[in-house]
Amino acid sequence: MKKIFVLIILFIVYPASANAQFIRGYGFKIGPSVTKQTYQYQNLGWSSGDRLTFPKSLIGLNFGIFIEILDLPYLSFPIELNYIQRGWKDGNSYYAHTLNITLLVKPRISIKGFNPYLLVGPQFDFVIDPTFKLSQYQKENYTGLILGIGSEFNVWELKMLTELNYDFYFDVLYQDRLLKVTSQTLSLRFGVMF
Repeated sequence: MKKIFVLIILFIVYPASANAQFIRGYGFKIGPSVTKQTYQYQNLGWSSGDRLTFPKSLIGLNFGIFIEILDLPYLSFPIELNYIQRGWKDGNSYYAHTLNITLLVKPRISIKGFNPYLLVGPQFDFVIDPTFKLSQYQKENYTGLILGIGSEFNVWELKMLTELNYDFYFDVLYQDRLLKVTSQTLSLRFGVMF
């Protein structure tokens, strides 16, 4: 089964890459992130009103490296390895330092030196160093989806990138009979591609 899968991928990739370079570019990205955790209370037996507290969004840092493969005329496939600070605030800041791997599809167009694009694909997060007890999360690894828009543009000889990404987990961070916690992150990133 594994050999058949590899052969199918080769039959798809080889004709596509015959007319294109296999590696379009590589580089790095950096910027701020805002993580929001959503608390959904359930089965309380009373109206919550203003008696329940909700965490505030947390501003963190994200940076990473990437490589874009299959340089087709209007499509490429970035693979990224990122460090992202996620978490929440409730008077104190609680960071979940995560190692993030994304496998993206990047359709793009070119308009006179301005190259807008979309990003979509799965993400895999690994909590590597939380500033809180990990038992507050029910898992150490999370999967999710990333959606983004961006643009490539040249500054002198450098290809610069600007992106706005929204991501969320398919997994629930925490759940018991009264509370369900989910997470979303908005990231603004700037980068250089070589």
